[in-house]
Amino acid sequence: METENIGFFKRIKMAIFNLEKYSIFANERFSKALKYLLLLVTIVTVILAIASTIQLSKEAGKLIDYVKSDKFPEFELRSGKLKAASKLDAYDEKYNSRLIIDTSEDVSDETVEKYQKESKNAEYSAILLKDKIIYRFDSTLENGVETTYNNVTSLLGINDITKASLIKDYLNEDNLLKLRIILGVYAFLTILLLNIVTLLEDIIIIGVFGWIASKIAKVPLTIGKTMSLAIYSLTLSILLSTTYSVVYSLTNFEIKYFELMYMIIAYIYMVASIMIMKESNRVAGEVVTVEGQVLKPDEEDNKEEPEKEPKKKDKKKLPEEQDKNEDNEEIPEEQEEGNIEEDKRKE
Repeated sequence: METENIGFFKRIKMAIFNLEKYSIFANERFSKALKYLLLLVTIVTVILAIASTIQLSKEAGKLIDYVKSDKFPEFELRSGKLKAASKLDAYDEKYNSRLIIDTSEDVSDETVEKYQKESKNAEYSAILLKDKIIYRFDSTLENGVETTYNNVTSLLGINDITKASLIKDYLNEDNLLKLRIILGVYAFLTILLLNIVTLLEDIIIIGVFGWIASKIAKVPLTIGKTMSLAIYSLTLSILLSTTYSVVYSLTNFEIKYFELMYMIIAYIYMVASIMIMKESNRVAGEVVTVEGQVLKPDEEDNKEEPEKEPKKKDKKKLPEEQDKNEDNEEIPEEQEEGNIEEDKRKE
């Protein structure tokens, strides 16, 4: 099979269902496996980015509806300073998000730390103070990310704003579409970078494991070849992980120890492909004789062929040789005695 003719989706099928074809991947250049990985990661990232954008859009839409309601206090943002008519501490259990607003002049550091501690249990949170914002869109961040209102307004291209002008000029359908596009691009770049870093780490770990396994199994594989095999061994794990992430982002359905299962599947594929290669090498190195005996190639060469008995060739004799032979034939004794007596009578 020409490796140049193996398409991307056919490689996915081979990587999942045809472990006996892993020897083809092992004999290819590592660059081919790397191109396959980059294309797979790009497709997976697009799917995850779409799912993430849908989820963020829902959350953003819920937040926008809340801002438009009477529960959200009137506010005014001028010259990088925020002033709200009242304090706010709102938590949405469905989306696990929290919003805190406190623009008092005398907010202490202890109070800010208290707000940050309250926000740690939320997946998404924002604390709006008089002169800065502390937000978090990742539960792994300890205290969130801090920025100023001037950074936000300059990034969005807006100046002074109030609640009424925000709803009229910015929270319309056109701007919501732009917001979704921004969220989608942000999600794609973030997930792509995270996937590349995570997968490179997994490939190195599984590749080294495969190299050790090949040495134990006495299969001649270099570290470069096991790295290629590691990429294909991760195919099913990557697809399952993508499916799980999409389902989780949309339904919050959680599977315990999924990360452990993710790696175990890749290890199984690696070991199984190496053992199949070992068996293929053994069978390819054996020759079955007519008698049903199995011989190695070197044994076959050393086996001596049975000696053939030389055929007796009947040489045609010349007439002179036949006469000589007839003369030299012995005369029987009885015949010889009879001839002697007959000679005596004649005398």
